[in-house]
Amino acid sequence: MGFIEDITKLSEQVRKRADQVVGEEATKMALIVPFLSALGYDVYDPSEVMPEYVADFAIKKAGQFEKVDYALAINNNIVMLVEAKARGQKAEAHDGQLSRYFNGLLTTKVAIVTNGVEYRFFTDLRDKNVMDKEPFFSFNILEYDILEWKSRLNSV
Repeated sequence: MGFIEDITKLSEQVRKRADQVVGEEATKMALIVPFLSALGYDVYDPSEVMPEYVADFAIKKAGQFEKVDYALAINNNIVMLVEAKARGQKAEAHDGQLSRYFNGLLTTKVAIVTNGVEYRFFTDLRDKNVMDKEPFFSFNILEYDILEWKSRLNSV
């Protein structure tokens, strides 16, 4: 299967599962991990998908270090961060938390905050190594339309 087919299948699965998904951990397992897999990551390879990643710059809060939910690597370089929230929480309410992680990891090129339904993609288009305040792309998997996506991909 290709990317479009994988996302189409995932969209159908999320529609079926979303109402049963309660809490952040369930959101990660049922909604977010399958999305990472659709992006082409081997979700079972800890050198590619690092859950609960603690960076050297992590701030210690109440005796514990802050952790980003997933750090994704290519050739041992962290290129993407994913901050997961429970389905039903507003993803945009957590952009600032994601920004702290992104700004501290210079190899990171993309950061995502998601509740498993809405995905907000960020990068550093304005200032190098400083996450933009606005996402460059937002995607709601429940509003996914294969025909719209095919036309978008063909126009790129």
